[in-house]
Amino acid sequence: VSSFFRFMSRSSRLSALILANDSKFPDVNHVKASYVLSLETPVTFVDCRSVAERSVSIIPGALDRDAFEASALPAGSTVVCYCTIGYRSSLFAGRLKAERADLDVVNLSGSILSWAAEGGALVDEDGRPTKRLHVFGDEWALVDE
Repeated sequence: VSSFFRFMSRSSRLSALILANDSKFPDVNHVKASYVLSLETPVTFVDCRSVAERSVSIIPGALDRDAFEASALPAGSTVVCYCTIGYRSSLFAGRLKAERADLDVVNLSGSILSWAAEGGALVDEDGRPTKRLHVFGDEWALVDE
């Protein structure tokens, strides 16, 4: 991480990481957390993170990739993929979009970090509300717990 990056505010660092990630995946539809939070229709969340990451917190009702791939969603369903910042979920969303053209597949821009920053609900592995997030070091701790 550049020294300049470290002097940016948390929200500026998060915005810079989101822009850098989303620009790497121009064929994936990236949607903001605020948009998903405003939807009145149900969506299926797919958490593309590791078991260790998911044990800290998930978006309520989210499926892991294996559970999602074993499910049979009807055509036209909206699928929102997420990870920590969006790289892994962008890869999964791109693959899923190619395999399941009948689904509306999107990547949550900024993933769980943006979701939490926008006030989206999180639960721990026992289903209790939490504000905890699994991050990979201080440079990823961009949302107050």
